[in-house]
Amino acid sequence: MRNRPDLTNLLAQIYDPASPGHRHFLTPAQFAERFGPTREDYATLAEFARRHGFRITGAHSNRTLLDVRAAVKNIESAFHVRMGLYEHPTEGRAFYAPDVEPTLDLEAPVAAISGLDNFVLPRPMSLRMAEPQDGPENTGSGPGGNFMGYDFRNAYVPGVTLTGAGQAVGLFEMDTYYTNDIAQY
Repeated sequence: MRNRPDLTNLLAQIYDPASPGHRHFLTPAQFAERFGPTREDYATLAEFARRHGFRITGAHSNRTLLDVRAAVKNIESAFHVRMGLYEHPTEGRAFYAPDVEPTLDLEAPVAAISGLDNFVLPRPMSLRMAEPQDGPENTGSGPGGNFMGYDFRNAYVPGVTLTGAGQAVGLFEMDTYYTNDIAQY
């Protein structure tokens, strides 16, 4: 992200009821133009990827992600790593990962490189409803039990009669998730 002080100021105004900017949200395009990576930096990153033999599989209008695929030899060369196979300590399987943190010979800022290992495999939280049981696993309220929907209500809006009508929920996911988990919840 760029212009972080301006972003911090904007957020303070949006959430301050006394501010003239209270609840004046930006569109995704406006946010990308003011705070996202520049078009030039994004183009530089895409060119870096192509020059190192990566295939671009997804470009995003907000310029915060660039999805790529590449052969291991290209990944090792571009990121100055050696990819290896290692025995997983608890799952009885091998996983791949780089031997060191990746680095780039690139002037454009890059916040993170992800997808270079499969140590943790994504799994759906639940594909069917669990049978009701007595015990702490179904009690909610956190440690010793699970977090339930009402825990979030009690934590963030206790003692109100709000029903949620007319409200919207936004989910910001930084990694793979299963849409069925959200639908099931």
